[in-house]
Amino acid sequence: MEALLLATTSDTNNFSAIGIVGMRGSGKTTLSQIMFHSSRVQESFSPMLWVELPQYPNLRSVVLAILECMASDFSLSVNTCDLDDHLHNMHLYLFNKKYLIVLDNMWPASSDDLDFNKKYITPLWNGLPL
Repeated sequence: MEALLLATTSDTNNFSAIGIVGMRGSGKTTLSQIMFHSSRVQESFSPMLWVELPQYPNLRSVVLAILECMASDFSLSVNTCDLDDHLHNMHLYLFNKKYLIVLDNMWPASSDDLDFNKKYITPLWNGLPL
């Protein structure tokens, strides 16, 4: 897994996302933590953000959770901006950086939510620079 993650950083003009999926309790978070704390991974990415999401996330809560993890490096006023402003601020902060963001507890609001990527993931890309 580490080799796959590090291989995606060889071309700085290439945006990559890796999804780890599986049943509850199968070790997804543990595997992600091992990779996140690897010295080779830590040398390759900055910033590195571990984002704990609420059980039933919506796009706004995902974006705000990411921005809250950035708060130590990034001055933001989460209550005064709309979602597009938040995505723009996130984009500006991450621009020209090799970053790693782990979204822990990312799961659909219901098993019937077939538009999960359309509702949450695709709009989130607007805040993530290539």
